[in-house]
Amino acid sequence: MQIINNAFYIILFTTLVGAIFTILALLFNRVFRIVLPLWFGTFGMLMYIFPIIAPRLFLVSPEVQIWIKEYRIASAIWICGIILLTLYNLLKIIFAHRAMDGYQICNDERINTICAQCTKMAGLKNIPKIYFGTLDAPACVIGVLRPAIILNEKIIIGLTETQLMAVLGHEVMHMKRGHMVLDKIYDCICVLNWFNPLVWIAKKEFDALCETDCDKSTLVTLNGKISDKEYALTMLCLLELSTMGGSVSGNRLGVTGFLLSRRRIVLVMSRQSKLWRTISKLALIMVVVAIICFSIMVSRGYFYPYPAYNVGIEYSDMK
Repeated sequence: MQIINNAFYIILFTTLVGAIFTILALLFNRVFRIVLPLWFGTFGMLMYIFPIIAPRLFLVSPEVQIWIKEYRIASAIWICGIILLTLYNLLKIIFAHRAMDGYQICNDERINTICAQCTKMAGLKNIPKIYFGTLDAPACVIGVLRPAIILNEKIIIGLTETQLMAVLGHEVMHMKRGHMVLDKIYDCICVLNWFNPLVWIAKKEFDALCETDCDKSTLVTLNGKISDKEYALTMLCLLELSTMGGSVSGNRLGVTGFLLSRRRIVLVMSRQSKLWRTISKLALIMVVVAIICFSIMVSRGYFYPYPAYNVGIEYSDMK
């Protein structure tokens, strides 16, 4: 139980720092309209699990800790929540693999040829397997070790070659950029910080960052094969087809999906000046530096020996 109490103590620190970073990220993205890069979201993700502390401080005190009853109850509830969410995620993986068994491998020569072209242009060695499945979305990538592309046959089959290149190039780029790995890591972080609502908001924002990062990288990779306008029109077409498909299956496109698609289209078609990009990058770097400094400062009054700078010097220097 002592290990659980110590672990919960560390998580409380990291979830505070991560929550403050999430609030700042939302402020810059939603208020100042600064496009957040993937590295910025990844840094925020790490803040929820890796504590940045001042030198000569210890995450776990070498002395025996006597925790109050309320804290021990809270840490017990925390570990119970982790167990329940872990079981829930395992069940989702099991059901997903069972659903995969019922999917058919894509034998459409046109789709496979375009996928092979996109894979080669992205610089991947292995061409991913393509399956036809029952999805609300037109396409998605599933799996981490051996990722595969799942397509909604009813939606995909009517697309032109240019539209197929945009769709398949986008999914292949998810593999190239390692978004599935980052997504699974964030899932684990959400499990550890399940009691903090801001971590779930941060996860949604990170998923959106992965999509916009993928759009940008796909357009760079397919340069000359598809224009920004054609890429944006493809997204509009998929929105329309997804909504029409929803009227039959009962799974209409949600508001969240629409807003994300709208954001992606705006970013694809927008052109930012070099000066604004430079200012935005400097502002984001300043946020990262500020969060690191804040984490170090707070750690001096949180971790052992604490409060480290209550008298201006480390306790270890007083001995």
